[in-house]
Amino acid sequence: MDRTKLDEICHLVRKEVEKEGIKVKSIILFGSACRADDFVPGVSDVDLLVIADRPSRGYLEFYIDKSRVDAAVLTEESVKAVFEKGHPLSFMLKRGIVLYDDGTYRLIPKEVKITDITRKVLRRSAVVALGLAIEKYLQGSYLESVSHLYHSVRHLIRYKFSLRERAEDFPISDKEVLEKAENLKEVFLKLVKMRRELPERSNVRKAVDEVIDVVSSELKLRSAGLDEIERFREISALTACEDNGYLVFRIRSADGTFELREKEVRNVESILC
Repeated sequence: MDRTKLDEICHLVRKEVEKEGIKVKSIILFGSACRADDFVPGVSDVDLLVIADRPSRGYLEFYIDKSRVDAAVLTEESVKAVFEKGHPLSFMLKRGIVLYDDGTYRLIPKEVKITDITRKVLRRSAVVALGLAIEKYLQGSYLESVSHLYHSVRHLIRYKFSLRERAEDFPISDKEVLEKAENLKEVFLKLVKMRRELPERSNVRKAVDEVIDVVSSELKLRSAGLDEIERFREISALTACEDNGYLVFRIRSADGTFELREKEVRNVESILC
């Protein structure tokens, strides 16, 4: 993404945040928008961290050139905690690009480390992204489904890395993730390529099934497959979570809201796990 476009995004973010009387102290670009080889226009999000002088609504979202801009608005103290606790975001920020800074971000200590928080967030993110992928597949949004599958497997590879490797070698780019992918290399490479195409339903279905198998196997979870999920009529929403050794799906269908735990189905009140 060229600098002119980034300056435009920066201006829009500052205008939106500061109209609430909140001062923007820093804006950092992170994620695939920092890496030309990984960024897919119209598919990849433009991720920003905004440091504000006091708590705000916490999140901004808008579109520019068909790419979604996601801006997390945090205080300086919250950003310090991201690094201190070893949140996966700290690794992304370490390789980010500073778009605007009054000196606040420059002075924040940026040591990265792998902690239980790192592993917990990555593990949960792999499951949540899988749920989003299944939901988008069922809604017929096949490219979005593939993008979420890609994120699910990328989170999974980073999670496996975090169990045994050094923080200094934490994989960020697709190339680095592939180098650390081990037995997940083939499926991740397939998803990297599919994100740059217009995938057909049949290919996406196969990919969804494969990632369900991969996630449940690598995390040692018992899970239903896509065949069991598709037995529910007119699914409008789906979420995934991990619970007591199961990969659990919460499903809102024409007949009600249900929880699918391998082959067991029960009524629930909320789609949220």
